Amino acid sequence: MLVRDVMSTHLVTLVAKETVSLADQLMKAIEVRHLPVLGESDQLVGIVSDRDLLSAAASCLAGLDESDARAYRRQIAVGEIMSCDLSVVAPTTPLLEAATLMHARKIGCLPVVDGSALVGIITESDLVGVLITALRGSSNPPDAPPQLG
Repeated sequence: MLVRDVMSTHLVTLVAKETVSLADQLMKAIEVRHLPVLGESDQLVGIVSDRDLLSAAASCLAGLDESDARAYRRQIAVGEIMSCDLSVVAPTTPLLEAATLMHARKIGCLPVVDGSALVGIITESDLVGVLITALRGSSNPPDAPPQLG
């Protein structure tokens, strides 16, 4: 099985100058934990994760009231908090290799690139889906989790 068999290809991306507030709103709206960040020439320059947002909030916003904290989040650029030391994989990378890399680096996703173009992302959730399918002994994809609320 290859990365292209399970990667997500419908991507929402940010540019480095967009705000932490926007990143937080997008992640909540589309229910993801990672957003690729693109540079001026649409090349991948980083990833912003929910952990990056939490870390920025804890370190930068301590002692501010909620109104001031919201205003501050609208001023911080994603480029200031994103992870830039990225591991990437190709669509033809074996899934075991991608999973091993994610486990070894303790990261929750890998951007998938074809040459220099971002073509997808593979996440822990994608790998758990493969695991569920394998444990069921079926080629059918795992059932979607129940919707709450």
